[in-house]
Amino acid sequence: MSINSEPGFLFENMKKLVLSLSALCCLMVFAQKGNSYQSTWDKSKPEDLKISAEKYSCSKKTGICYFMSNNTDNLVLEIEVKDIRVQNRILKEGMTLWINMDGKQVKGMGVRFPKGAGNTGKEVNLITALSMANTIELIGFSGESERQFPSANADSFSGQITIDAFNVLKYRMVIPLTKIPLRNSKEANGTMPFCIGIEYGAGTKVKDTRSSVILWVRNVILATGR
Repeated sequence: MSINSEPGFLFENMKKLVLSLSALCCLMVFAQKGNSYQSTWDKSKPEDLKISAEKYSCSKKTGICYFMSNNTDNLVLEIEVKDIRVQNRILKEGMTLWINMDGKQVKGMGVRFPKGAGNTGKEVNLITALSMANTIELIGFSGESERQFPSANADSFSGQITIDAFNVLKYRMVIPLTKIPLRNSKEANGTMPFCIGIEYGAGTKVKDTRSSVILWVRNVILATGR
């Protein structure tokens, strides 16, 4: 078998190769710099969904890795934290999930869990702080008569925090879709995207000068099951 070594033939093949590589690079950049987050659909209960490590989206600046799934009833946010310093801040200073239905990075409607063991005024270690993470507080939700309730709640918002055998903090928040004011998209192909802010630290304490840390997940798109 002979290979055509004429200049014109080689030029055309090199041109095709360059175009193919350019298209691949553009696709990779778009995937890395996308402006939306697509939730994963699961036919079973999302809280029972087994998540592999590569499915998490991670932010090195905040130390937060997150994954979202939903079905017709709930949106479930899973978080993993490996940094011991971030674990300490979450358990001792608290964490709030902010939900903005207008697609803006603005805090108004939030779910605080945990409330933060350090906010009790007592000095506690990490294990004690973990055992005290058992209360959810709602912020800015209209029509909700109960603002604080146990995190082990089957009828409404429910949360869970554990530290596994590899010293990784695992966080889960179940958000009933009926509790957030979802709006249908103009294209009638699902709901309008919204933003979720993951904030930890002492930012809600008036007398604490330490700043909180917030990671905004922009344009969250719920899965439809199709």
